[in-house]
Amino acid sequence: MYIGTLSVLLAFPASSALAAQLVEASVCEITAQPANFEDVDVSVRGRIYAGMEITNISDASCPGAGIQLSMTEAVSRHKDITAFERGIRQHGMHATATVVGRFHAKAPVYPFPMPAIDVHAIQNVVFDAK
Repeated sequence: MYIGTLSVLLAFPASSALAAQLVEASVCEITAQPANFEDVDVSVRGRIYAGMEITNISDASCPGAGIQLSMTEAVSRHKDITAFERGIRQHGMHATATVVGRFHAKAPVYPFPMPAIDVHAIQNVVFDAK
């Protein structure tokens, strides 16, 4: 099950097994060739915007391109996720971070199928000053 609004994110380091399988890519690379990343575990650094209905990650190098962030209900229960949620709300709903998760070119997320990362972790978070 996907949650349209990413109200929280997981903040723990990826395990060595997961890290060995991760593909580092940019938002620009993924949105330019989404089929190449289908069902691939990716590590993506970018600007996160947490909105009321949609949370996404983008990159100033490719304006207008973004990837929606979603997560399963099980992942949303991790304790560290609430810490990120609290931080993002305190700092104006923007941050720069590395998102780790599985990419889907047409994920069944609200409001319609679009490219999304099913978030497993968020790392190296830098909150904007308010």
